[in-house]
Amino acid sequence: MYPPLHGPRTIRLLKFIGVQETTRQLHYCLESWPEEVSPVTSATNVVEAIREHKRKHSYYALSYVWGDASCTRSIVCNGLVLDITLNLYEALVQMSTEDPDRMLWVDSLCINQGNLEEKSSQVRMMSDIFACARDVICWLGNAQSLPLRSYEAAIIRLHQIYTENPDHRAMRSQGTHHIRCKQCRQIIVLPTSTGGCTDSIHDISLKKCFGLEDLLQAMLNSSWFTRVWTFQEFLLASVATLHMGPYSISWDCFMFACHYVGEEHGWVIKGMDKFREDLWRGRARSLASLVNTTQKRQASILHDRIFAVIGLSLRAQSSSLEIDYTVPIEQLYAAVTRYTVLEDDNLNVLRTTYAQATAQHAVMGGGLVF
Repeated sequence: MYPPLHGPRTIRLLKFIGVQETTRQLHYCLESWPEEVSPVTSATNVVEAIREHKRKHSYYALSYVWGDASCTRSIVCNGLVLDITLNLYEALVQMSTEDPDRMLWVDSLCINQGNLEEKSSQVRMMSDIFACARDVICWLGNAQSLPLRSYEAAIIRLHQIYTENPDHRAMRSQGTHHIRCKQCRQIIVLPTSTGGCTDSIHDISLKKCFGLEDLLQAMLNSSWFTRVWTFQEFLLASVATLHMGPYSISWDCFMFACHYVGEEHGWVIKGMDKFREDLWRGRARSLASLVNTTQKRQASILHDRIFAVIGLSLRAQSSSLEIDYTVPIEQLYAAVTRYTVLEDDNLNVLRTTYAQATAQHAVMGGGLVF
């Protein structure tokens, strides 16, 4: 099933073979990728390092939520029938339809999940795997809560407005709410004294004129926005595209829509965008800050509350903290507590508590509670 890796910093990629005519099963093969994934996120100039490695790498990384483990579909990989979650299956169906020649990195398939040593080694590289990918495909799930025509019409309009406003980033930073649109000639949304917009003004703005409100709400309702691993995967992507069923928009286009449709949506992803900007500009974030930021995000394995954010902290990557799934969870949390006390040079972490913590997830005697 799993071809041997060529080296400690190599990966496997998923290649689509075709659809079996009688069973209609998707057929894939796993190939060991000969090129090493270089540690670009530890470089001083992250942007230049990623540009250099993108010239060599041509794979796409899939960022998705595994979904309900009891709801599965089967595929064939390297001649073996595998059960995968429905959410992943639907993503693979869509990807094979869009571009069957695309080489994919999918964590649940490209990593031998039953080998904890390999899993730990590959997870250590995940930040670099996503940073080096040609594109990070953020799979939000199938378009189910609205009629397909509603999605299609709203996305076409959104792309149109986004294209007609190439200076959107400067407009956002300046706090202006004036945008161009050929369809209605011009839309002006006046800012309030706090920089936001009143509900009454929003009623005559984009969300009512173009039906973007329902589209964005459906996208933001995706569980993709609730997981701790997807937080890292998005932040490290130099190019990220959001996919919902057969429809897709770039992250920048999505940010544009959230900003102009209304603050009630914009605040949800503004923090993610700010973290991404800081990371790409080389602004260091402490491990304690990253853990605190992602405290409400979900993880199926307790170790991942730490492992999913270590790759975002340059200092933590170069520390003695190891991504090792064989380490008992209490030992891991104790090590992280000691590390954050030394990194921040204070004891603030000892009084940190999280709303959803339980006694069995805490470090005995105090410290980080996850």
